[in-house]
Amino acid sequence: MSGVGSLLRVNVFQPNSIEHVLYSIGTVQAEDVSCVAAFIRRCLVLDPASRSSAVELLNDKWLNNM
Repeated sequence: MSGVGSLLRVNVFQPNSIEHVLYSIGTVQAEDVSCVAAFIRRCLVLDPASRSSAVELLNDKWLNNM
């Protein structure tokens, strides 16, 4: 093999914030974007010891406002 794979190569990668993605897809109301993004960040913490528990997430202010 020549070392050339068949995976898509991304030459220019520009990460977007969670807020930007939420605004772009339009499924979250604009006034909720910051709270939803904060909730998603809490869910995505990689270190389990630092990540919020399920109970803590269920008590998140964004969910309580629904």
